[in-house]
Amino acid sequence: MNRAPALKNSDPVVLSPTALKQSSVQLKDSLLCNDCEQLFNKQGENWVLAHIPRTYGEPFPLYDTLSAKVPVVADVYAGASLKGVDVEKLVYFAMSLFWRGAVHSWDSVHDGQAPEVVLNKYEEPIRQFLLNNAPLPQDLALNVFVCPNGRILNFMLAPYETEADVPGCSKYICYISGIGFALHFGEQLPADFRTLCAYHSPQKFLIVSTEFEQRMREVLLKLVSERDDSKLKKMLAEIDKIRSTPTTGSLPRS
Repeated sequence: MNRAPALKNSDPVVLSPTALKQSSVQLKDSLLCNDCEQLFNKQGENWVLAHIPRTYGEPFPLYDTLSAKVPVVADVYAGASLKGVDVEKLVYFAMSLFWRGAVHSWDSVHDGQAPEVVLNKYEEPIRQFLLNNAPLPQDLALNVFVCPNGRILNFMLAPYETEADVPGCSKYICYISGIGFALHFGEQLPADFRTLCAYHSPQKFLIVSTEFEQRMREVLLKLVSERDDSKLKKMLAEIDKIRSTPTTGSLPRS
C-alpha cells in the first residue's frame, strides 16, 4: 500500500536512521503463529485497510462516512452509533500495533530499527485483550484521530514514544494513511482521559483532526530534514509537474 502509480517510481518513501529512499520492502518479521495472524487480520487489520486509502488519490471510506454524519461536538463523532464504522476493529488494530512494537525488535532492512515501545506492566493485559480474554485496563486510554479528506499523508509511522500529557504516565503515537492513534497509560492517568477514549467511552469517540494531521506533517518534515533529502526533492518535483497537468487528478491536495 501507500504507492503512487502516477510516478515513475511508485514505491513509497522509507525513512531510516541513516537514509531516505523509495522502496517496496516492508518492515516485517516472523512473530505470530498462523492462528494469531488470522485473529489479528479478522479482528482489526482487514477492516482498517479496507477503509483507508491504499494508494495516493484513492477515496478515504472512513472519513467519508464520518463527514456525512453530525458530530456530537465540534469534530468529535460517536462511533458506537454510526453505521459503517467499526470502532472495535479500529481499537483492536491500534492495540495490536502497539503490542507488536513492544514484544519484538523490528530490525529494518533500511539500516536501522523501529522505535522501541515499552508497555511495562500493560504488555500482558494488552496481550490478553488481543486474545479476547480480558478488557483493556482502566488506566489506559486510546484516542483515534481521522485526518480530513484531501489532506491525507500516505505513509506509516511505527509506534513511537512522545512527551506524555501527564507526569508519571506514558504516551505513544502511530499513524497509517489518514488514521492516527494516541495511547496513554499509567497509574496516574486521570479518569477524564477515558472521556474521549475510543474504547472506554460508551460513545466510542472518533476525532476528525487537522491538528493531528499537521503534527504528522511536522514529524515527517523533521525526519526528512535530518537526512539527505535530495531524492525526496526530486520526487516532489515530479509530483508538482503531474499536479500542474489538468488531465491528472490522481494525487491528493497538499
